[in-house]
Amino acid sequence: MVLPSRNSGLFSGVDAYVVKGLALIVIVVLALPATALAKGPSRASIAGPGLTTIRISGAEGSATPFWSLVRAAGWFEAVWGPSHLPKTPSHGDLGPRYTITWTVPSSSRLRQDVYPYAEPYPVTYMPPGQKIWGTPVRGGWFVGGVKLSKALARVGVPAEAPQPPPSASHEPPPQGPASELRARDIGVIVAGAVILALALLFGVRAIRRPRRTIAT
Repeated sequence: MVLPSRNSGLFSGVDAYVVKGLALIVIVVLALPATALAKGPSRASIAGPGLTTIRISGAEGSATPFWSLVRAAGWFEAVWGPSHLPKTPSHGDLGPRYTITWTVPSSSRLRQDVYPYAEPYPVTYMPPGQKIWGTPVRGGWFVGGVKLSKALARVGVPAEAPQPPPSASHEPPPQGPASELRARDIGVIVAGAVILALALLFGVRAIRRPRRTIAT
């Protein structure tokens, strides 16, 4: 007859806790949103005022200009956290807005606005409600700092904001000497035409006037 060990009940209890712990870990992993286990974007395009559309791509996690921009723009923070980003900008003058369209493999595209010339640092904003693998992104404002400025410059965004085109002026052009000369010439021509017309008129009347004959 084999007597049960004094510690058999203890080990069985430990085994039960281990099994329950493993099961809980599996449940938590399966319950995580797909974005937490998925990869980041594979390519992007940048468009904005005074800029020819920039198209960039790069391998995930590489030291390419593309992935430097992904990190500096706060893409991961804006998509799923971990912390909640501000919903309103903390800057005053944002400057012109540019748009980054991120392409995520096996998912939809995500739009993120970027303000390269905001003071004192460039910022980005990802509108909430966009979905990635069926899960809404958190969205919000992200301060990129100097890293974002350098990342944008590396992909071709100008370091300085484009200058606005000069406004059209509705003032009449100044009258130069040539304009004054033309006006004077026209006056002389008109006066000469009037004099010539009067001379012709008097000439015609003189021709038509009957001549008096003297009887002899």
